[in-house]
Formats: sequence, C-alpha cells, structure tokens
Amino acid sequence: QGMTTHSHVCGLLSETVVAYEVVTGTGNVLHVTRDDAQHADLFRALPLSHGTLGFLVGLQLRVVPAKAWVELTYTPCRTFEAFRAGYTRVLDQAAREDPGTPFFVEGIAFGREEAVLMEGRLVDGDGSDGHAVNRIGWWFKPWFFKHVEAMLRQPEDSVTELIPIRDYLMRHDRSMCMTMATIIPYGNHPVFRFLLGWLLPPQMSFLKSNRNKETREMSIRKQCFQDVAFPARELGAALDVSDKLFGIYPLLVYPCKMRSDPGALLRAGPGAVALASSGGKHSWNLNLGIYGIPRELVQRPDELFPMVTRVRKLEAWLRSVGGFQHTYCDSFQTEEEFEAMFDHTLYDEMRGKYGASKVFPRVWEKTRPEMDWRGWLEEEREDAEDTGGPVVAGR
Repeated sequence: QGMTTHSHVCGLLSETVVAYEVVTGTGNVLHVTRDDAQHADLFRALPLSHGTLGFLVGLQLRVVPAKAWVELTYTPCRTFEAFRAGYTRVLDQAAREDPGTPFFVEGIAFGREEAVLMEGRLVDGDGSDGHAVNRIGWWFKPWFFKHVEAMLRQPEDSVTELIPIRDYLMRHDRSMCMTMATIIPYGNHPVFRFLLGWLLPPQMSFLKSNRNKETREMSIRKQCFQDVAFPARELGAALDVSDKLFGIYPLLVYPCKMRSDPGALLRAGPGAVALASSGGKHSWNLNLGIYGIPRELVQRPDELFPMVTRVRKLEAWLRSVGGFQHTYCDSFQTEEEFEAMFDHTLYDEMRGKYGASKVFPRVWEKTRPEMDWRGWLEEEREDAEDTGGPVVAGR
C-alpha cells in the first residue's frame, strides 16, 4: 500500500502508478491508464484489490531521483501537544506545497506524552557541512528505535545527522519494526550487537516457512501486528485507543495525503482540502503502527489475552472515524463490517465488467486470516463470563 515516510507528498503507492498491465478474468491483456477512456474505471479500482480483479503483470511508476544521504533531524516532543503541533506544521507545509516541506516525515511515540518527530531531506553532503555522519545500518549500531528514544534524553531542542540513503530506508529492518526485542530480549545489548548483530534480522520467509498451526495461532493471539490509518485530527484519540486496548510502545506514526476520490475500496476521506497544483481534493491521514506484545500479556504471560476482541474494538473505532485497517494485517471483521470500512461500489462493478466474479475470490476472502477466529472470540467471551469480568484481570 505504501503508506510510509514520503506519503505526505506522494500519497499511497497507487498514486505513483502511471499504467498497469493486467490479465483479466476473461484472459485479455489490458494496458490500463488513468486517462484511458475505455479502462479508466479499472485503473481507479485496482489499488488494494489484491489480485481479485485480475493478474497484475506489469507496472509503470513515477519515481524520484535519489541522493546519497538523508539529512535527518530529530525533534524530541515531551508532551502530546508538542507532537501534535509538529505534525500539524508538517502537514500544513505539505498542503501548501511549500518547497521547504521535508521529503521524509516519521514519528515514534514512546508513551502518551513522549515522542520524537523526524524530518528528513535528501542531500548530497558527506558530513563536511558540520553534521555528524551516522551509518545506522552497521551491525553493531543500536536498533534504530532505541537510537531515536535516546533523543528524548538530549538537552538540545533538535539533533541532525547525515545517514546513508540505504541505511535510512532500511532503518527498522534489523529490529523487525521494533519487535526483535520480543524474540531476542538481549538483542540490543552492545556485546550481542558487536559479536552477533550481523545475524539480524532473520529471514522472514524462513521463519514463516517453519511456522506450524500452533505457532501461527500464537502469533495471532499473543502478538499484535496492526497498521491502521485515520484522519490526522484523530491522533490523540488513536493514541488513547491503542493504549487502552494494547498498551504497546513504541508506536510508529506516518502521515499520508489521501485522494478524496481514490476509487474502489478506500472511501473519500473526511475534511478534504484542495491542493494548489493538483486541482483535486485530498485529506490528511496518519498511520499508526502497533507491533509487539500487549502490556497485560507481558505482565501475565500465561493469561488468556482477548486479542480478537481488542482488535475488533480497534476496527470498530476505525469505522466510526472514517479510518481503515491495512489489508495485509490480521483482520477480524465480518464481511459486512469489512464492506462498511471499504467502499465496494466501483469494485463490484469492475468484477462484473472484467469477468472477475467467476474466476477470482473477493478481496475479503483473500485477505482474511487463514484460520477461523470465531471460536477464539467465543473462548474469550466464555473466559470473561467465567471470571466474572474482563478476560484479563484489572481491565
């Protein structure tokens, strides 16, 4: 989907697409563009369709010339208001298409009142301009999120470093998006990093290929891996909901420019505003990455945690504010709830028009967990009834 640190400028990955090459359910090969009068509707419908409208066999994308370095400025925010104000400033710059808008923007929240906002710019410099060079990708370096957390202890209002472009783009790789500590608790210890840090991260494809039904169920019920998007004005509410349901920190926060007429699945964002050069309307969303083991489960690892119930509450909140859950996450929505979150109007029309209905599954069928979660939901309810209260004591 491509909601990442440059999405406040380019939007989702689908907005960078110039043309799709698609094999339809009838066996036809189509070259699909936005301006093609015959297939413009299919062009709008393809994002997030997960191969349920046809087989994607080719793409043309708009790209940005890369530079060798990222000049990254870390701004510690020791109150929520400071964090919110920092994001508001950046989104205002992006809405005005200010030339000074940072190319990359990322926030990491370490608590309800502690976060670090990062703004990156592509540069050709090599440190001669006075900024320290930090090759964060070296095996013995601290995990990136721990390096960022250390900025909260800096006396300066901001710190700027030069980071090689590849190191920056892969900054969360070694810590597997901040979850490595749950796999190797001592993995960030200097001795481990120096002697064995080169082993990280493990190959995700290898880990998944060795996962059986029991470990897959454990990964769903004991760990949270959720990426959710919501209107930017709901940042405070999103942090409150995440804290109440999971108590997981740190959290990733990315901004995204959302087209107000995205086509299939993604609904028009509330509060859309016109941008100067595009002529179209966009709304501003933030993405929250919630990865790890819930706080209550860390404190009482042998207790049954109501993960399905909690994620369903998160999904219900997203539907209520006009947000959405990324379709690569484990979703516990019914098909009706899924279709309430995503607009299927154009999608259904295209399935009929291009012969997909008789050949390909629907997107809900293809993206839902491969395991039946309804039994787990009943188990969580029964446990709550047996204990006379919430599934985990103290909630």
